[in-house]
Formats: sequence, C-alpha cells, structure tokens
Amino acid sequence: MTTLTTVAHFPDYPVRWFHCRGWLLDPTLAELLPDSNLAAFQRRWSLCGEPEPGEEDLLFFVFHRRGQVDPTALPADTALRRVTVDRLVGGRGWNVYNGRPHP
Repeated sequence: MTTLTTVAHFPDYPVRWFHCRGWLLDPTLAELLPDSNLAAFQRRWSLCGEPEPGEEDLLFFVFHRRGQVDPTALPADTALRRVTVDRLVGGRGWNVYNGRPHP
C-alpha cells in the first residue's frame, strides 16, 4: 500500500524497498502494550537483522532526554512512559530493530 501511494504521489522516485529502524519495533513494546497503536504499528513490519541497544533513542523520543538519566526520576504520566520507566528501573533495556513492511 505504501509503495502504491509513493508511486501515485512521486512517480519520478520509484521505490523498490524500504525499511524502518528504531525502538518502536522492539517486540517488548507490543508485549507490554498489546492493544496500543504502537503494537498495531509493529504488526505491519517483519523484523530483520540483529537488534542493537536502544535506550538512548527511547529516552530521547519518549522523554526528550539525552545522556545518563536516573530512571526513577522520569515522569510516568502515560502508559508508554510507565512501561518504559518500569523496565528501565528493573535493569532491563530496550533495543533498536530493523524491519521491512509485510508484503
């Protein structure tokens, strides 16, 4: 569907393939928030390659923070932030994954 949209709107720029890379594809997110829009987004992708540490990306995009952060001092005012804080406080990390859209 995305390729068709791209072809329809940008015919001079054909797309052969594309991918997504980020903490949004970490399967832990869908396990912790199974009914969320983020989980629905993940279901559109097939993971490929090996994961890499992703705490820095997650801290930046969820909390707008960089560098060393005390996870107990982070706000937990949304469901996403609560599961993130709980996982970080528990010493478990997050990963960045690569994914391709389902055919």
